Amino acid sequence: MMKNKFLAFICSIFVCLSFVSCEDNSNPFVGVWKEGVSQWDFKSSGAFVRTANYYISDAKKWTDTGTYFYNEEEGTLTLSYDRTGNTYVRTVKYVSYSSIVYYDPSDMTVWNLTRVE
Repeated sequence: MMKNKFLAFICSIFVCLSFVSCEDNSNPFVGVWKEGVSQWDFKSSGAFVRTANYYISDAKKWTDTGTYFYNEEEGTLTLSYDRTGNTYVRTVKYVSYSSIVYYDPSDMTVWNLTRVE
């Protein structure tokens, strides 16, 4: 009887651990990225924080916050900024764990993100 309770306890621990380790890693944007002199922090909640001039020690730093949505099927990234209320849809050209390239289809401005964390 004691052996069955112990076995049930061990099984329940494995089940709990399997749920804890099942993060949704389907969104490649989640993480901290460098883009030029700016740093982007894309949260799993769909929020972002962009710190301009982050990589310039003597420059004035400022932040933008907002929400983002990556649509893998359509190959788009939608960025909505809290301060201005502006929303931009970008075309995602390339995605990997360490690098993301996207561009503005209206003027072909290209952004290259390199993973920091």
